[in-house]
Amino acid sequence: MKKNNFWRYAVFGAFLTTLSFSCRSSPTGTHITEKVQLSAEYVTCTEVWLKVGFTDSPNGGNFAINRDGNTVLMGHFSGADTTVIDTTVLPEKTYNYVCWRMVNGLPKNSSSNLQVQTMDTSGNNFTWQTFTFGGNAGGCLLKDVAIINDTDIWAVGEIAVKDSSANGYTVYNLTKWNGTSWESERVPYNYQGEAFYGPIYAILPFGAEDVWLGVGNLIHWFKNQFNAVQVGSALSGSIMRMWGVASNDFYLVAKGGSAAQYDGQSFQGISTSTSLDLHDIWGVTGSITGQPEVLAVASDQFTGDVRNFV
Repeated sequence: MKKNNFWRYAVFGAFLTTLSFSCRSSPTGTHITEKVQLSAEYVTCTEVWLKVGFTDSPNGGNFAINRDGNTVLMGHFSGADTTVIDTTVLPEKTYNYVCWRMVNGLPKNSSSNLQVQTMDTSGNNFTWQTFTFGGNAGGCLLKDVAIINDTDIWAVGEIAVKDSSANGYTVYNLTKWNGTSWESERVPYNYQGEAFYGPIYAILPFGAEDVWLGVGNLIHWFKNQFNAVQVGSALSGSIMRMWGVASNDFYLVAKGGSAAQYDGQSFQGISTSTSLDLHDIWGVTGSITGQPEVLAVASDQFTGDVRNFV
């Protein structure tokens, strides 16, 4: 990877993110109130998904999250709540979190202490099951999957199911696990009053009621309804994958080396210095820099001999 290529040293948008990561000293304050709420939505070996909310402010605000004496997450959100991800935790550890409401750069009040235990990396007893979708009415392909919880799993792609309709089959682009069975859905992208039902290529969840779906543009599942979101000229081609730390701070990659960042208000294109298709993207918080370090993989899938990391 060239030093000046796309994200230098795989550090992606270190100065562009509205959500910052560090190990600064914790804010100091004394007022604890349930007006600031903090809960753990999802915990793995190396990630803690935290839901932040202000019960007395429907428009959100600035916040800082303290973990064991250090501020590890800071940011701003709009609305009643948001979900952020701490990616700097270690397996099988106990952590204590507190969320502070920040006003003019100073802590005003905080949530109660939240204790979280991360999972161990070994000793898990898995039972594997195989599920088959479609296959009786033409080609079917699942492109991406996301586990929100054990009773809410989303898989996206293109699933043709034979039925008694005029075509002899119906094509679905989403199937969801409810804890006991899979249920397929046709999710539309609504544009100028017309509904389009194309394949869904990528999924990025930030909670059960905050899920982004990637098509040519975006579909946002928010508060029990699907909404079409146009990316505009910031991105070209179908969205292949997405990654981010919050619903107002994530990245998208597409074909032809196209990439963009969403800051909660608008999409900004990012130059990648490659014309290869970007197939995947993922990131972590750097242990030294304290900033997001993001890696995307690019290749020409038809030749197999041209690959790149950006």
